[in-house]
Amino acid sequence: MDTIEATANEIDTRSNPEETISPREVIVEKSNEKESTTRNVTNNNHIEDPRLRATNAQRKIQKSSGQGRNTESFDPRSTLVRPDLRVIIGKPTEPKWGKVLKHDDVVVVPNFLCDEDDWSIYNQLIHEMREIQERHVKDSQWISWHEGAHLISKNPQESKTFQMIQKKISDYFSIKNDSVGTRFNWYRDCADWKPFHHDSAAFNPQRARNQNITVGVSFGVTRELAFLHAKNNTKIYFPQTNGMMFSFGRDGK
Repeated sequence: MDTIEATANEIDTRSNPEETISPREVIVEKSNEKESTTRNVTNNNHIEDPRLRATNAQRKIQKSSGQGRNTESFDPRSTLVRPDLRVIIGKPTEPKWGKVLKHDDVVVVPNFLCDEDDWSIYNQLIHEMREIQERHVKDSQWISWHEGAHLISKNPQESKTFQMIQKKISDYFSIKNDSVGTRFNWYRDCADWKPFHHDSAAFNPQRARNQNITVGVSFGVTRELAFLHAKNNTKIYFPQTNGMMFSFGRDGK
């Protein structure tokens, strides 16, 4: 039950494609100051939307009608806001993320490095870590962390498998390798855990200038990734399966 975390300071941004109109869709519109009517003709089937026959006055009443029995608001503006947290599911078959990331986006990519039932990477990681620790590589040893909650290694870099994982993460999010900081967290059994915490950039101004994303990959038994809202204490949990990647951060410059 392991998590590998990497932080870095650059994310690529992309633009949205232009909107197009299907040639099989014909729009007929007739309008005046009081009302407008629109008909869509698709595959010779005439489809009428009753909302389009409403007068401007009727539309105004509909939009200002407030709440319903099981509806918070009928005003579409009530939903056109940034969320506290938005979850995006990535595809492990795509080599790069290639989209704009916002500060409230959490990206989850199942099977990013292996199938859920394939533990070969987990076993190889532990084997290589034990081997480099036997060679007394500096800072590679396990350290008790967060008051004994779990173990970490500050220097797993001589593990070839760890290097492979880090490279795939960097390639996926277009992260510069010279700006990466890494850590190997090991949860030896279900008693080990990670307390709620802020990444160091939240209270270290120098790191905040260089860090805008945190990426983790989990191997082994499924564990919960949990987010706690710092102001209203809302908790959101995501099961982290073997080989799954997650990321969160802040707006890129």
